[in-house]
Amino acid sequence: MSIKVSSPLDHELGELVTQAQKGDKNAISLLVESVQDEIYRFCYYLARDKASAEDLCQETLLRAILNLAKLKEPGRFKAWVLQTGKNIFLDELKRHENKLRSDGEPPLDERGTNASAQDTHLQIREALLQLLPEDRLILILIDLHEFTYKEAAEMMKLSEEAVTSRVFRARKDFVKKFEGNERNHPARSSTS
Repeated sequence: MSIKVSSPLDHELGELVTQAQKGDKNAISLLVESVQDEIYRFCYYLARDKASAEDLCQETLLRAILNLAKLKEPGRFKAWVLQTGKNIFLDELKRHENKLRSDGEPPLDERGTNASAQDTHLQIREALLQLLPEDRLILILIDLHEFTYKEAAEMMKLSEEAVTSRVFRARKDFVKKFEGNERNHPARSSTS
């Protein structure tokens, strides 16, 4: 289980949100800069390719800024923006019925990593992409972004019990798919 401790950065973001809600353009710029990379990574894991992730990230940040006045808890800005991105993605997914491509490279800086680490990263990515979108989302929220089960439940509009159950099922499915990818790529798994 992931335990999330509120960081000073969350408090600083809350202060920036308050200033931005009052119309401070510098605060708005700082808000976008402070979360842009994390939002992009989140969007990339959802959208599966660079161009779609960039579009999703841009739309997410734009909607977040345009609707900033609606945010009642400034300290929850990051979670609120991630939820906005998730909602946009799911709306697009419903509209286009899985037309998002699954090619492209992950937006991670892999300089200095060895081939085995790169292969493992690719196997993890392949396994994630094989999951249902809702399962992929829950693992990204809990395991990659380290949101608590309660926070993930709020973002996904589910009960904590439902999140716990989905995380358990999604992790089990992920392990099966990851192990299947290792068997399908013996050259990769033999280097580990």
